Amino acid sequence: MAFDFKKEYKELYRPKNRPEIVDVPSANYIGVSGQGDPNEAEGAYQQAIRLFAFEGVGVVGGVGRVVAG
Repeated sequence: MAFDFKKEYKELYRPKNRPEIVDVPSANYIGVSGQGDPNEAEGAYQQAIRLFAFEGVGVVGGVGRVVAG
């Protein structure tokens, strides 16, 4: 079963009505920059993610471009 961040970290995803300081736990993540609709079946975002997953190296550094790391 997939990890449900919104359920596990309710205080981060369901803020109060007033500003407050919260502690955000450290986590691993990747950033994908580019343009286009991420929900488009064969769009640039989907192609970049697919390339990243199959190559297994580096970080996606733009639309469809993998930077070895």
